[in-house]
Amino acid sequence: MTHEEFNKRCSALLGRWGWRARFAEATGINYTTVKRWATGQYPVPEYAATIVELLEGVPSFLRPKRWTK
Repeated sequence: MTHEEFNKRCSALLGRWGWRARFAEATGINYTTVKRWATGQYPVPEYAATIVELLEGVPSFLRPKRWTK
């Protein structure tokens, strides 16, 4: 997954503003690491892409409120 795709899919899933912090909180991954993936400084690892795919499979009405703004 490219960092552009990671940004697009995560912002669609978690809301345009603040999605990096929500993704970090929801997954337990350090915010700085998520930010580096999002900016392309580090490549997005397979496990992070898998997490995004799994979170997308959760219907919106079952998602915790903290995932959305």
